Amino acid sequence: MQMERTELPDFFKELSTLVEDAHRYAKVAGVNFFKQNFRRQGFLDTSLTPWAKRSLAIGSDRGVLIQSGKLRDSIHAVSRGIDRIIYQTDPLAYAKIHNEGGYIVVTERMKRYFWYLYMKSTGSMQKRKNGELRQNKANERLSTMASFYKSMALKKVGSRIRIPKRQYMGESATFMKQLDTWIASGVTNGEMIEYEINAYIQKIRREYLKLGQDRTQFMSCMDLKEEIEKSLAPDAEFIDFVEFAQNIVIQTKKKKTAEWYSSSIDTLCWYTKRKKIDIKLITSFLLNKMIKDLYQSGPAGIPLEPGTISHYLRGLRALYNKAKLYYNNEDFDIIRIPGDPFKKAEIPEYRRKRKNIDINTLLRIRDFQSDKRRTNMARDVFMMMFYMMGVNINDLYSISCERRGRLEYTRSKTNTDKNHEQVPLSVKIEPELRTLLDKYTEGYFLSYFHTNYCSLNNFMRAINSGLKDICLNLEIDFKVTTNWARHSWASLARNKAGVPKADIDFCLGHVNNDYKMADIYIDIDYSICDKANRAVLDLLQEKEEKKD
Repeated sequence: MQMERTELPDFFKELSTLVEDAHRYAKVAGVNFFKQNFRRQGFLDTSLTPWAKRSLAIGSDRGVLIQSGKLRDSIHAVSRGIDRIIYQTDPLAYAKIHNEGGYIVVTERMKRYFWYLYMKSTGSMQKRKNGELRQNKANERLSTMASFYKSMALKKVGSRIRIPKRQYMGESATFMKQLDTWIASGVTNGEMIEYEINAYIQKIRREYLKLGQDRTQFMSCMDLKEEIEKSLAPDAEFIDFVEFAQNIVIQTKKKKTAEWYSSSIDTLCWYTKRKKIDIKLITSFLLNKMIKDLYQSGPAGIPLEPGTISHYLRGLRALYNKAKLYYNNEDFDIIRIPGDPFKKAEIPEYRRKRKNIDINTLLRIRDFQSDKRRTNMARDVFMMMFYMMGVNINDLYSISCERRGRLEYTRSKTNTDKNHEQVPLSVKIEPELRTLLDKYTEGYFLSYFHTNYCSLNNFMRAINSGLKDICLNLEIDFKVTTNWARHSWASLARNKAGVPKADIDFCLGHVNNDYKMADIYIDIDYSICDKANRAVLDLLQEKEEKKD
């Protein structure tokens, strides 16, 4: 009698239990195995490869890579389907370089950090009443550390430091043998396992035949593998747009872009009252109804502005197009997401609000005096940005030094995977700017900003808070933020100083694909920027002279 698949319910239950047990065991056993490498002070594959010893004698009594235990304790396991488990660490900056070895490039920020450690070490040394250093083991230890930190701080920017490979995670024959032994001991019916494997192979064959020879003959092995996996996936028919969008949010490097995607998908979930949305349900009818209703009331219970609605819908469209790019394969006529509902969606036109400040208001901000240090700093930073042709605050915060009377940087906004060739910007330090740079520089470039604000976000919040205070005191009836300096400079350059639009684009660091070929042949001439900037700054001087 031929055995039917429906006659094996116990087997499938047993198989499912085995897989779950194997997952649980592998997660715990793998994490423990890799953590033990810290105790072994080496990586165990077929044999133990010991780690390189510390170059600094201090701390030799303590194991390598276990100063705080954060790296070891951050190791954890993540499931990736029924056949894969990934072991990884928390996103620590030093995790990869220690595991793989290699070189790190010395930066200005790194040098500042080692100077800080040097000062901390020397400042912690014990002294006698007469000021002389005590001769004890604690001071000897601190002196050794200080010497090391000083040598690191004196390294040139751009030089490389070799970090020896101290592998703690990776493929291990010893661990796989342990895992195989455990799994083998849990399998009680090998014939049934073999049956399930053969059944799975038959599934793959059926999906392969569905694709047809006309498609598969031109597919690479990787293309074929990906298409069959997509066909066999549980969501092959039901594509959860929400889950897909959330994965895109996680993978998106730029914080603002990720927040844009996240707010867009949250709005869709709020409107549909669903946590899972089949992508086939996203139609032009749904989108147009959503747009119409958002004019009446949004997630906060108040009507949304056209710009806000446009913001959300453009985010959804971007995510929808990413889904089509992932699930569809036009090369082989595999279309899992047909059509484009956004073509018939009446998305409101997005119009960027102008954020221009006239010369009189700009001079009032420049000359404003407060008894609050943060407010005065916000005023100065705002003017710095204006004097630098509207530099973005994150670019200003990241500039580490000046060269030959100029500030050079590359716009972080255009530094993406799509833009491989970046045009560096160079700003001449005019006298107005020089005064402010010197005011906040002591020891190293713009040291005040970095010693008082450990991150860009904290710095930005402080500046915008200070600008808010200035607006209240000057009774300015609109909200001025950091990016108003950029808009104001561009507007004055065009409307008052007569600078051509093409030159303004160049000064602002805009990427213009229309002139990509010409840019290959034309040398960069920053004198254009210098003349434009000086013309704008002269406007302020002329206005001030007229007042006098």
